[in-house]
Amino acid sequence: MSILFGETNLDGKGSAANLLENGQMIDLSVKQFDFSDFPHEWSWDVEDGMALVSSTLDHYHNIFTSVSNTGEWNESGMKEVYIDSNDAETLTGEYNLESLTVENYVDVYINLTEELANENGETQINVIDAKRGEIDTQDAGSVNIEILANSNGDSWSNLFDVTTGDSDDEVQLYYSSESSMTEWTEFSVALNGGDDSFHYDLADAASELQTRFVDGGDDEDTLVLYSDTDDLDFANFEHIETEALEDVTLTLNQELLSNNADGLTISGVDIDFSDQYDEISATEQLDENGQDTGYWDVTVSYDDASYTLVTDSIDQDWAA
Repeated sequence: MSILFGETNLDGKGSAANLLENGQMIDLSVKQFDFSDFPHEWSWDVEDGMALVSSTLDHYHNIFTSVSNTGEWNESGMKEVYIDSNDAETLTGEYNLESLTVENYVDVYINLTEELANENGETQINVIDAKRGEIDTQDAGSVNIEILANSNGDSWSNLFDVTTGDSDDEVQLYYSSESSMTEWTEFSVALNGGDDSFHYDLADAASELQTRFVDGGDDEDTLVLYSDTDDLDFANFEHIETEALEDVTLTLNQELLSNNADGLTISGVDIDFSDQYDEISATEQLDENGQDTGYWDVTVSYDDASYTLVTDSIDQDWAA
């Protein structure tokens, strides 16, 4: 496992990936072990200036690791962190990684491989208060990636580039706090194969030019919304739902309908359209006994194509 920190982005063009060439590597061989709660768990710390790596092994042989900047966010010399899984045993020994938490860095680079996953082939990755980052888990088995974004404005990049593999993965992108200024946050997420889900709750984008795109890839994929959404570009999803406590409205258009599954199922989410369709109709779904299922088959027609979706919430004019 290689963990480096530093600051290479001095002109708005660099990224934490550059730390591989000129970052400061944390020497994990100087671990300070704490066996005070052995055999229930043991832990170790490595501190290098304001960089702190902590790891805990519980009695179920689960390892929980955090990499933190203990100084101020955006602190000079501590803005970036680089983590990859070369020589993974430096971090995990004979055990596997249950979770990795990276906190208080502006720019994050993470590249994990399958050798770090727990016995179920799963790894939890938490990125807290980052402005931008690159996360690649194509070879890491099944992952749950939670990004709590933070920003200080539109200067330099606000882009998260996330790529997962062909396992069942979950990516969650939220704001870190009410003051996080995530209206500047951008992302490009590729979920690839597997039955994946993408959870989304950011402030409305400050500009129509911002990139907010997620590709569900192959298999059965679910988009989970927590607030009204009219600035999300998505493709290759089969299901859309919400876990919000309040009503949520999704804005659709012809491009979104064409880029997602025919028969896209939308549950618990109201639908609005940002473009002018030619015709729309809704037919109530009935089960084999002729009973109402609570869902409608909706057909939306434009001058050159028609699209179908399934939803439990319609405008009554569609069924007129």
